[in-house]
Parts: sequence; C-alpha cells; structure tokens
Amino acid sequence: MAPAHRLACRTAGLAGRLARSAASSSSVAPRLASAVAAPRYHRNLSTSRIVRLPSDDPGGKPNDGSYPTVYDDFKNITASDQPQLSVHSLAEDCITLSDGLVVHQPAILLNGQALLWDAPLLDLNRAMPSGPGWEAWSDEAWRVFEICTPRPEIIIFGTGKRVLPPPASVKRYLNTLGIQLEAHDTRNASSTYNLLTEEGRLVAAALIPATRKPTKRVISGTAASDGATTGAEKETEQLKGAAVLS
Repeated sequence: MAPAHRLACRTAGLAGRLARSAASSSSVAPRLASAVAAPRYHRNLSTSRIVRLPSDDPGGKPNDGSYPTVYDDFKNITASDQPQLSVHSLAEDCITLSDGLVVHQPAILLNGQALLWDAPLLDLNRAMPSGPGWEAWSDEAWRVFEICTPRPEIIIFGTGKRVLPPPASVKRYLNTLGIQLEAHDTRNASSTYNLLTEEGRLVAAALIPATRKPTKRVISGTAASDGATTGAEKETEQLKGAAVLS
C-alpha cells in the first residue's frame, strides 16, 4: 500500500473516533444539566407569629400581694411550719438577724430560735484540724444539739474571720447524733445557712463573730468573765452551753 493511501486511512480512522466521542459526550451533557437544574426540596420552617396569652404574672416584678401570680398554687412540701430565722447582716463584732435582733456574742440558730452560745475561745493563729487549739472544745460545747427536738440534719459552723476546720473528735460526737458539721468563715456560713433555710432543710447555724469581745456571764448571782467559767457554774447551766434569746 502506498504511503499516501496509509495516511488517508489513518486520518479517516481518527476522524471516526473523534465523531463517536463527540456523540457520546453530547448524550451525557443533557443528563448532567438536568441533574444540576433539578429543584431541591426542603422543609420550610414555620413563620407564624408567637401569640402570648395574657397573664397576671408581673414577670419577676416585686409583688405586694395585691394580685395573684402563677406561683400561688405551688407549695414547698419540705418546708417547716416554724417561723424562719435567718441572718440579715454581719458586722465586725455583731450579727444582725432577720427579726432585728443584734447579737454581739456567739449564737446558735436552731428551730426558729436564737440561742446565746457559750462557745470556748478559739485562737485563730493556733487552731489546727489535727487538734491543737481545740482542747477546750469538748462535747459540752455542742450538748444543746443532743437535747433539742427535732435535731438538725447539718450544722453550719462559722469560725470567725476565716475558716478553721474542727478536729475529728468534734465531728465524731455530732455524727453519733446523726448530725453533719460543715465549717466556713462566719460570712460564708451565714449565706449557706440562709440558702438551706430557704430550701426548707433542717439546718442549724453555730456562728462566732469575726471579732469576739470578752463579756461577763451572770449565773446564779455570780459573775465570771468570758472563758473563765468555774466548775460550779457549769453545773448550773440548764442548757449546757446555750440560753434562749427573748
């Protein structure tokens, strides 16, 4: 075969292949175009306006009791029927209660009452959780919780300006009465006591002012300075460490 004839055959074959390729590509292109142009179906979100029903609830505004609110139908079934007594404010040397009483000495808040607490002196620079500085804190300091009814579930202990964890002997005695002890500085102890009281918990507070002033106790016609109680005076203490504040 002549070279010219072979070249013509090759040219014709190449042209045929190009024609077949163009035909196949033209048949695929409409399918691709239709796939791209197909509509996308999706769920439209609701655009209707929110209609709020009228309500007598002021929405967090203070209520003086002149109008009802949605909270009137709710009742805390765990709340105690006894009047709630909480800490209103604290000063350096006194504690002001919610009923207006100002206490300048250690006090116990228990079952809606405030008790003067004959708490032993506590040295902030010496008291250690291992026991040093707590030698005067015998079971007698907590005896009021043994004779009270009902007993609290937990005692929030305010140790003054800063927290002083009590030794294991104090916690062990209270645990035998079914009472837990939690120690804080007096400011945080007051806040924790108020919070648990609002929740209706059986809680008591044993609070020591940040600055404790020495005072005189009069028992059976005798006077003694704070921290110097004699043995005879201890025997005459009926509540063994506490006196009711009227």
